[in-house]
Amino acid sequence: MAQTKQEPRSLLSMLEGFSALAGSSPLPINRAFARMHLELGVKASRLTQREEEGGDILLFEAGWSGLTGEEEILSLPCNSAELERGTIEVAANSFGADTLSALEAVASRIGVELDNRRLREELAEARFESEAIQSFSHELTWSRDIKTLCDVVLKEALHLVQAEGGALYLGEPRDDHIYLRATAGELYSPLPERILPGSEGSFIALAALGERPLRNREAEVAKEDGAEVNRIAVPFKSTGGVLGVLTLEALAGNPFDISQERVLSVFTAQASKALEVAILIGDLRLERDTRENILAGSPNGIIAVNELRKVTLMNSAARDYLAVREEPVGNPIERYIPLKKPLALLDRVMSDRSQLEAVELPILRNGETRYYYTNICSLGRSSTPGATLIIQDVTEKKKIDARMQFMERVASIGHLAAGIAHEIRNPLTGIGITLDNLVAEEDISEGGRELIRDILKEVERLEHLIKELLDFARPQPAKIQPMELSTAFEWSRAFTKQCRKKGIECEVSMEENPTLVGDPEKLKQLFLNLAINALEATAPGGRIAIRSYLKGPGNGRVTVEISDTGSGIDEKTQSQVFTPFFTTKNEGTGLGLSIVHSICEQHGGEVEIDSTPGVGTTFMVNLPLSGAREPSKEI
Repeated sequence: MAQTKQEPRSLLSMLEGFSALAGSSPLPINRAFARMHLELGVKASRLTQREEEGGDILLFEAGWSGLTGEEEILSLPCNSAELERGTIEVAANSFGADTLSALEAVASRIGVELDNRRLREELAEARFESEAIQSFSHELTWSRDIKTLCDVVLKEALHLVQAEGGALYLGEPRDDHIYLRATAGELYSPLPERILPGSEGSFIALAALGERPLRNREAEVAKEDGAEVNRIAVPFKSTGGVLGVLTLEALAGNPFDISQERVLSVFTAQASKALEVAILIGDLRLERDTRENILAGSPNGIIAVNELRKVTLMNSAARDYLAVREEPVGNPIERYIPLKKPLALLDRVMSDRSQLEAVELPILRNGETRYYYTNICSLGRSSTPGATLIIQDVTEKKKIDARMQFMERVASIGHLAAGIAHEIRNPLTGIGITLDNLVAEEDISEGGRELIRDILKEVERLEHLIKELLDFARPQPAKIQPMELSTAFEWSRAFTKQCRKKGIECEVSMEENPTLVGDPEKLKQLFLNLAINALEATAPGGRIAIRSYLKGPGNGRVTVEISDTGSGIDEKTQSQVFTPFFTTKNEGTGLGLSIVHSICEQHGGEVEIDSTPGVGTTFMVNLPLSGAREPSKEI
């Protein structure tokens, strides 16, 4: 084929067409190659672009299928700034000197345009990435919840590099593993829930070591059509080490390149800061919630005060103990504990004269004095000086201790009384027999007989007192059996008649007649003792009321109340009424209410007193029903 010499003006015009490679010409690139074929006698051409990390991308190809095989093929590098940007291959029947010169000029121009193309692409990518990262940064400022933040980070990463799917892993405190926190898009292989950094066979595990991002292709995780999967894994780094790993996937037609790796490195660096803040906030919230749960769940009251004695913390138990209904934080502690001794001890602790002090606080609450054992301890060398008060309600413990002391005292008195009664009973029996014999003598005057009968009455009274002493000191085991409550009140009809004779109104109202487990005779004795006490305390014109009702969870207990409108009992006397031998009467042993108390305890119940001087007295006996706690058979 004849070779025509290219005029400079014509060559420049042809070269100008290759500016389409960089996007600066509105004409398509195939027009430039078509003109080159026509003017230089080229039969086929192929242009490939060299990638920075190796490999070539085919940009244009034409005419190769029509070659006969006899043509010459020429390959020319397309250089710019002494760097090879691509390669142009051409086929022709032959290449003259002018054609070679023109093709070298074409290759050089293409190299420049490929360089411009690369710069334009990098500029466009940088602009896109900058806008994307700026938008992402704005979203980060609003995403404080760690789960939400993980979703946002992964979504933005997919958009940033046009990946098809991805996952995000994060570590946990005091745990060597990283855990799957978020997934998005289409993943071509199952991902484990947790990964140990550096473990063999794991692409993500290697990236988790934090040295650098990793990229690879994995044919073994391909889709059904056999397409290879591209994967990139980029670590999230912080000052304390690696926070986690971002991994993205794409099919072979969309490989991850070095520029995307750089972009993702910048992206993850910014995301790491947000993740670190979110993790810190999450840890602080967890610490706060844990502390609040501990404080809320503690049965003890906990109060913290600063160096000015102002409350900085008060848990719900402390608020309940001290009947605090307002927000206490910021108020002085003496507003809630207006007692000199604990405040003086608090000052002592906060002045470093003592590390720990303890005091018992008696506080009136709902008409009842409750007792709180309070430890006052210094906060030590804390950045916020002050003290902590730990308050424990010991009211029930004090009651139990008092009850134990009472029982021990009763037991010792009982043993003593039993010994004395036993020593008196035998000679008293002899005296009684002798007096019986004397009264039968014929030579005794009537006056003497009357005197002996009076002495016998006193002997009988002493024997009755001794029997009470022995019954108290050595009670018989209760004969436990199912019984109706009304069985213990068979005496009520006769008692009502006795009340009427004294001019006292008596009302017996058995609203409930449940079945309970008990000893009928002992319960008769219990309720009759209380009724007789009420009768003795009530003046003519007064009133006695006996009633029963169910109470407790599931109505599991029955309460019997015996009330009178007598003279009442003062508070000091109320605390002693169940003490053995305590009495306010001129006669009697003072054992009646002690026996009531003992029988009540035998049956797993309790007896309470409510009395107002000048108004009257109510005794309340609470007993478990059938199926409730089995009563003890002995005191």
